[in-house]
Amino acid sequence: MLKTLSLGPLCANCYILTDDRGHGVVIDPGASAWKIIPEVKGVKIDYIIITHSHFDHFTAAVPLKKATGALIAMSETDAEDIKDPNKSLLCWFDGMNAEIPEADVRLKDGDVLTAGDLRLEIIATPGHSKGGICVRCGKMLFTGDTLFRRSVGRTDLPGGDPDELINSVRTKLFTIGEDLAVYPGHDVPTSLFEEMRENPFFGGGAG
Repeated sequence: MLKTLSLGPLCANCYILTDDRGHGVVIDPGASAWKIIPEVKGVKIDYIIITHSHFDHFTAAVPLKKATGALIAMSETDAEDIKDPNKSLLCWFDGMNAEIPEADVRLKDGDVLTAGDLRLEIIATPGHSKGGICVRCGKMLFTGDTLFRRSVGRTDLPGGDPDELINSVRTKLFTIGEDLAVYPGHDVPTSLFEEMRENPFFGGGAG
């Protein structure tokens, strides 16, 4: 089962993914832990996965960990960058207080996490941030701020690199070879094959 919450000042998508045995993960708890916690009542949340180090994807992670006992997982690079308010973008919002999460699990490309019957494959997709990741679970692909419907993540922020981002999508996502449902960090879902055809950043949608 998949639940989506749009949270925080930048309306970031938080995803709650659960299996039939009562296990689950939360991907990108960006804000408002008080909204997330009731949604996971009765579920054994094994992991809180943070796709990248920007504040709008992690500020509820610490209170959620305290409420659930879940392990926080993020990439090695962004586990360090998240501590820098310039790289996490917390410095953009005066007066915003957030407990900075420590990574219990430092992820790398090809790692697999299991939560009950859920199998979560980690795909390194740097470009929006140095350590950005996507997460595949079956026919679902959670892309953080790497790939959006008809767009891609910004690359003008600290750690961003436009060439790296485009290469990540072309070589790590578009080569998967299956049409997966894409659940991005903001805005609405799409599909992998649809973005391969229509996304203007990759030559799609002409005419």
